[in-house]
Amino acid sequence: ERDAHSKELRKALAEQQTNEAQEAIRKIEVLLRDGGKRDSRVDWSKLIEHTNYPEPKPSAPTPQTISSEPLRMAFPPNLNWLTRLLTPIREKRMAEAEQRFQAAHAAWRVARAEGEKANAEQAQEYNRQIAQWEAAKASWLKDQEERNAAIDNKRAAYLRCKQSAVVEYCEMVLNASDYPETFPSGFELDYIAETRMLVLDYSLPAI
Repeated sequence: ERDAHSKELRKALAEQQTNEAQEAIRKIEVLLRDGGKRDSRVDWSKLIEHTNYPEPKPSAPTPQTISSEPLRMAFPPNLNWLTRLLTPIREKRMAEAEQRFQAAHAAWRVARAEGEKANAEQAQEYNRQIAQWEAAKASWLKDQEERNAAIDNKRAAYLRCKQSAVVEYCEMVLNASDYPETFPSGFELDYIAETRMLVLDYSLPAI
C-alpha cells in the first residue's frame, strides 16, 4: 500500500513537471512567433510626464461665526402701568434692565475677542500650509520639468546618433522585452558612431 501511494505521488509530480515544461515551451513559441511582429520602438512622447501635482491644495478653514452685537432695546425694563407711576420701582427696573444689557454686552465682547483670535490663528495656519504647499508644488513641477527636459535631450542626442544615446536607446528596447523565466538571456552591445554600425552580442539559451 505504501509503494502504491509513493507511485501515485511520483506520477502526480511527473504530470506536474510535464505540464510546466509544456507551458514553458508554449511561452517560448509565442515569444518567437510574436517577437518579430512587435513594435519595440521607444515612444518618446509616452516618456514625457504630464501629470498634475498629486497633493491636494489645503482647504480654507471655516471661520467661527461671531454673533451680532446685543442692542439695548433688546433688554427693556419690566414695567407696567403701575410701576411706571412709581419712580423708585421704575428706576430700579430700568437699572436692572441696564445691568442685563451690560452683562450681555460684556459677554459678547469676550466672545468676539476669542472668535477673532481663533479666526486669526486659523488664517495664519492656513497661510502657512498654503505657502508650504506652493513651495512643494513648485519643487515637484521643477523636478518634472527637468526630467522631461532630460528625455528631450536624450531623444535629440539619439536622433543625432550620439554613441552613448544610441546605446542607451537600444538597451531600453532590449530590456523592455518580456521573457519567461525558462528563457534566460543577456546581451552586450556597442555603437560605432563613425560607421553608424550597431554591434550586438545576444546570448540565448541552447535549444
